[in-house]
Order: sequence, then C-alpha cells, then structure tokens
Amino acid sequence: MERWSLNRLEIETINARTSIDLLQELTTPVYQRAGFQYTNDVVTIPRYFYRLVGNDQSEKEYYKKVEQFYLAVEKLGELGNCITDGLDRMISEDFLRLFASAWDRIALLSDIQPDRVIQILRTYELFPDFPNKVLQKQFQENFKGLLEYYFDISQEMLEPEEFKSILQYCMHWLQVYLKPMCMNYDYIYSNPKFFYYGMITKEEIFFLIYAASFGFDVVYMNPQSECDFTLLDPQQLFSIEELTYQRTAIRPLHTIQTQERAETLAYQSTIEIDQMLQETETIAFKSWQCVDCEVEAKTLKTTYDEILILWKEQAMFRSHWSYENNRLTIPNIFAKVIGSLRDTNAFLGQVRRFAEAPNTIFISQFPFVKTPTMYHSCFFEVAYDKGGKWIIEPHRLRQAAWWPYRHLRNGFQQLLSETIAELVFRHRVMDPTGRLHPNELSQKIFSTLCNLDKPIQNLIQSFDYPKEIPKLVLYNDGQSGDLSLEDSIVLTCLNAIGFDIVAFNPAGFNDVESYIYSTLFDTHQLDQMVFELSMASKMHKPMPEKLGIRKLFSLF
Repeated sequence: MERWSLNRLEIETINARTSIDLLQELTTPVYQRAGFQYTNDVVTIPRYFYRLVGNDQSEKEYYKKVEQFYLAVEKLGELGNCITDGLDRMISEDFLRLFASAWDRIALLSDIQPDRVIQILRTYELFPDFPNKVLQKQFQENFKGLLEYYFDISQEMLEPEEFKSILQYCMHWLQVYLKPMCMNYDYIYSNPKFFYYGMITKEEIFFLIYAASFGFDVVYMNPQSECDFTLLDPQQLFSIEELTYQRTAIRPLHTIQTQERAETLAYQSTIEIDQMLQETETIAFKSWQCVDCEVEAKTLKTTYDEILILWKEQAMFRSHWSYENNRLTIPNIFAKVIGSLRDTNAFLGQVRRFAEAPNTIFISQFPFVKTPTMYHSCFFEVAYDKGGKWIIEPHRLRQAAWWPYRHLRNGFQQLLSETIAELVFRHRVMDPTGRLHPNELSQKIFSTLCNLDKPIQNLIQSFDYPKEIPKLVLYNDGQSGDLSLEDSIVLTCLNAIGFDIVAFNPAGFNDVESYIYSTLFDTHQLDQMVFELSMASKMHKPMPEKLGIRKLFSLF
C-alpha cells in the first residue's frame, strides 16, 4: 500500500490485546496488526492501551522495563510522547480568555448536553484547524462521544469543577499533543504513542482515552496505584489492565538513566581487585585511536577504598570497560565523601593524592562557574517544545553559527552536543528553591553548558578515551563559598561524558546533593565530621587566596 493513501478515511479503533511481548507489538506496523482493515470510508486501526499496575519483579528489573518502554517511545520523535511528570499545564493567557468565555456560556445552559458543549467550543475556535478535514471533524465527533460516555458514568452527579477541568485541559492538550502528533501520522505504518509513568489525574486519563480513539498506542505504568482508571474505565472498554497485587513506591524517573549505573566487583563482594582486573578483557590502543567513537559513560557504584585504587587506573583497565563496533563504554566515578578519617593528616594526604593524579583539576573555591550569559535567542534557534519538554537536535547545535566549541575535535563536538541535548531534555539537576520553571531550568542548563570555561574545554580536548580519565576533585571545607546550580550543571555534564569526579566535604555539609539527584552519585561516610579543615597547607602546590576558576585551573 502506498504511504498516506488511507489518511482521507475516518478512523475506527480496536482495543487490541497481545499474548506476546507488548514492547515488541508496539513496533509492529499498523497494517500488520490483527484486525487492521479498511473500506471506502473507514480504516480500522488496532491500537494498544495497556495499564500496567503493580510490580511483581525486582525493583531493578521493573525499572529496566520502564526504561525500555520510555526509550522505545522517545525515539519515535514527533510520533511519541513520554510523560513522567504529568501532562503540560502551561496554558497561554489567550487560550484561558477564550475558554473562560466558552465556559461562561456552557454554565448558563439549563440542560448541558454534549452536542451543545461541542457547538460552543467550536464557536470559540477551541478545536484546532487541521489540513486533514476528515480528521478535523473527527476531533469534534470523538470528543462528543466521550462526553456522552462521561455523562453516563457520572449518573446525574456531574461535578462542575471536574467537568470544567476536563474540558479546559483536553482542549489545551489537543493543541499541544494531538495536533502535532497527527501531522506525521500515517494510518498504514506507524501510529503515535504515549508512554505515561506515575500518578495520573482524571482529566489526564480522559485525554489518553481520547487519544486512543484516534488509534494512538498508550502504555501506562504505575507500581503503586490504579488511580482513577477504576472510575473512568471500570469495564476496560478503552484499556486493558494488567494488575499485580505487589505494590511499591513510585520512584522519580530521573533516577532511571539511559546509562545504567554499574556495580563494580568490589562493591558486589569482597573479591580482590586484582582478580577483577584479570577478568577484564583489554586490548592495546594507539593514541587517539578512539577519538571519533560513540561514547557512553557508565558510572560505577563503588566503595571508598576502591576509589583509592581505581583513581589512577586507565579506563581500559576498569571493570565494565567495553569497545565494540566503534562504540565505547567508559566506566567512571562520581562520589561525595563526607567527613574525615580519624587521622586528619592521613585524610588530607589522600585528598592530595587524588588531586595530583594526571589530568586533574582541583577546586576549593566556590562557586567555580561564573554566572553564564543567557543564550535565549540561541536556545530557541535550536530547541523546540514537545509536550513540555525541550528537544535539541545535536547536529543543529553543531551547525549553529554561534556554536562555541567548533575549535574542538569533531568527536568531542559531537559528544558535547549530544550531552547538552540530553541534559536539556532530561534534567539531572534540580532547583532547590523551586523558583525556576522547568523551561527556565532547561534554558539555564543550555546557557551554562554553552559557556564552559577554557580549562574545562582543554581537559575535554585531552581526553584519550581508553587511557587516563580526566578528573575533578572538589574540596569544600565550609569556608570557601557555596556550590552553585551552575557548578552542579557542569558536574553532571562532565560526569555524562566520562569524567571522574570526587567531592570531599569533611564537615558533612550539603553541596552536590542540594542540586544533583542523589541516585547519580555515591556517598561515602568516613569516621568523623571535622570543621574548618583547610587543605591549603597540605598541598604541595601553593593554593591561591580566593582566586576565580581561571587562575585556580592554571595551577594544573
């Protein structure tokens, strides 16, 4: 069949079931699904709407499954939306004014009926224009059908505020999600998909049912609760529930990273480190042989004693190093060390040895990143909003006239652009004040990472992947300022591209955990808290007095 040839038809759907792997079925082209058919007027699309509630697996296996669904939908681009923090609720003032006027008219009706509601919404142009006029009409007809169903199950007990919320948000989400997703919807081959993880509201359930009425696949996962699905779809007319009675708490999805953290052998057991190295397959690499490889950092889960051993190990000698098909996996370290050994001189000696490793920057003055120039116009040049998340295509970033890292080797430019795009899309930092809207945080991440200091750029440029891993050692004695959000953004970026990072805080004060999600780094507790334990007198190299990052970096 020729692509797009059925898009002039009206859509009917089948609530499809699968006896095999749901994840595999989601990738099956529409025309190959059981029940697909078409006539001169109608195309019947088998779509999947599964509610996976509860967890009968280990936590590790469950969240691996969550990640698989997330990545399968995310890679669809405009045809896929992954929802982990609820649907977008940033409604424009113009829309709110229009809807308020429409609602005022609806509220005056003596007998609220779905057809009158649709007529008023249409009068105020709350349904979007669409090139496909058959689909544009069906936006209204399907919504009317769902309102009739909603009125029936409400059994004369319609709650005005709930009804108003459903109308307002569904009209908003129709513009934000359905319209752009339908633009690339070929009824024959690939249908749009939603993956929703976590708690969900009644109006969000209503909207997902609405989306499914156009042939969208929907996968909902919640290890804890069915939420209001039992009220809106108790008979499973629109969705299929797979329920397990073991329930676990919902973990924020930022704790699930595309690079799964790996336990080292020393962490798993008391096996000697030399046995670990014997089991690690290594080969000889020429200098810069891997500079253009695709890179993935895998942050190790370690003990503190193991960090002391691994710190000077080349990447290719570490557990979980791999090199295959021009793709590298670099095992790196990200840890915070709280407190000091009972022998403070021995502790400071250990810190000094960390700081004196090759390709290492030692930082003891905070913040070490200057507040960046905000690149608002540059951000909107390369980023686009997709359901409340900002998407950046790395190649567009590298092609921008203002791209600040064009002097770096091509492989490093690609790595940096991909990392910036990933961190803008999936935040690894948080704003503890709660003042930044997620969109503002995305822009701050973007601007900070487009202003990396020269010493950081030089360290990236010197990264010969199989060999010495570049490192940052942070030492916060409580007297030298506070770590900032911008500092933390840079740390997550360097961790993502494979740097080793250790943050020492002998007094045990919060710093990295104030901004970086705690699942992304290890925390090691030493013997005692020690206050005002200065490092300056213990360093072989003289420490400057409250110098900025540029002078401090120049020491190394």
